[in-house]
Amino acid sequence: MDYKKYRFDFTEKVKLMLADFANMNKNATRKEFKEAWSNWLSHTTIKSILDSEQTRMESEGFKGDVLDKMFKSARYYHKKRDTVVNPVQNNIGGKHQNRFSREFLIEMDEYIRVQIADMKNVIYKDGKSVNTLSQLNAYNRYCETNKHQILSEFILIKKERGELSPEMANKLKKTYKNRFYSARKE
Repeated sequence: MDYKKYRFDFTEKVKLMLADFANMNKNATRKEFKEAWSNWLSHTTIKSILDSEQTRMESEGFKGDVLDKMFKSARYYHKKRDTVVNPVQNNIGGKHQNRFSREFLIEMDEYIRVQIADMKNVIYKDGKSVNTLSQLNAYNRYCETNKHQILSEFILIKKERGELSPEMANKLKKTYKNRFYSARKE
């Protein structure tokens, strides 16, 4: 069964190229960064690699502007990546402070497997079945059907740590979407 793609990643080679470019220009102003980007794109070897990446992503179904996605990735992700302090280094003993329990994650994974296997979300296109269940729709269903487990997990985290971080709702959403994406790739 083929899945409709909602997440389009660059190849490792292109990621490294974007990271190198961002690293070379990490102290540049917005205007200087744009100018450096234009100059960088004008190199024939860079242009040919990025053109083949653009062709690959479009063949996989990406509808947007690939070069714009690359620019934003370099400017807003790779440029700031090295300056972000690793939160594990700040914690005593190297433990994460906002972790869900192993049991909760196992239940989440099982729910995701059931959702992916659910054939109600399948449409047939050119003789192939395509699952159109998006991560967001899957997450919303998960929250609706597992309210009590989520609430219990938040209560458990609050008991263990004394307080509940305001970002825990976003942490839950991100955890679910990442686990959904990984399970769908298998």
